[in-house]
Amino acid sequence: MGATVTVGKMASAYVIKTGERIYVLYENTYEKNCYPHTPHWCVIGFGRIEAVINRIFTYASVTCGGMLQGPGGAIQPTSYVEGWLRALAAPHQFQGAHTSLEIREHGMTGSIPTDEAGPALNALRNGGHTDIADRLAKGESIVFSYRDDADVLCTLATVIAPWRFADSFIRPSGEPGGPALGYRRARSKAAPDVRFPGVYRLRPQGDPDGGDSIIVETDRGLSIGPWEYAVLQKWVEIYGPHELSHPGHFRHLYQGLRNHLAALPLLPADTRIQVDATKAKPWWATNAQTIVNQIGPQGRTLGEMTSDWKTFHQMTSFPEAVTLTLPSTVNAHIMRSSEQLDLLAVG
Repeated sequence: MGATVTVGKMASAYVIKTGERIYVLYENTYEKNCYPHTPHWCVIGFGRIEAVINRIFTYASVTCGGMLQGPGGAIQPTSYVEGWLRALAAPHQFQGAHTSLEIREHGMTGSIPTDEAGPALNALRNGGHTDIADRLAKGESIVFSYRDDADVLCTLATVIAPWRFADSFIRPSGEPGGPALGYRRARSKAAPDVRFPGVYRLRPQGDPDGGDSIIVETDRGLSIGPWEYAVLQKWVEIYGPHELSHPGHFRHLYQGLRNHLAALPLLPADTRIQVDATKAKPWWATNAQTIVNQIGPQGRTLGEMTSDWKTFHQMTSFPEAVTLTLPSTVNAHIMRSSEQLDLLAVG
């Protein structure tokens, strides 16, 4: 599998005139399917602590599907996040002084690609940097000070890869920054009130015929959700704000989510499944209509379809066209919050 392998992390930081700390995240990686396996450092995050924490969880989420690994194989998002938090607690002193940027059709460091220029210019204008946006739009190459123009660079880092303006060094450098630059937060007494998605499982966990398919609850009722790894990935991806407001609970809550998904009951066999091909996206309409022709407009129960898992799995491509109706004797589970962790997680 063409995964990225992470072998090292380092954070650096500096203080700007407002007294705020700006963090730069470096990661040492190589591509698993490219030889030789020569790691290289790259800037993956730049900005104030809120921005880099969210970036860390975005990257951590990729471990759930195996596309980000360690040298020995799969890693957990919890250990990945904890590694970054250790790096942020003891950052090096950032050594950069200036960087430059211009809009170019082709280019790496020092460039904003033309196909990313629109979002970058909009972000600058929305952030109050219209003059910078106008100069870039005219084709000007602008020199920025990391300290004086930090707000501009932080804004750009939300829409373009930060290595385009902060990857000035082959490998990270700088002396240890000392406690004043570090980010350390004690574990909060209370855990955040997070939601655990998933109310049913299509098949037993690990079953090759749909064991990873999760049934979720939406505004329109029950729906065929993504595979289990994708449920985990999305949950981790958006966890950053919880770490900022209630630090120290991610490992506990992530294990709670895994326990929750493992304990989901099976979708009742007499759940009625109906398909409305008119609600499918245009590129799936023909497939949806084929299934309507097979199961009829009134649909079938899950029990009637257990010998035809291939047909059911096709429906996972157009969940917006599928209606799942539980038997009247069954109530759907509600998504469980962190307050119910006593039964779901380990301490």
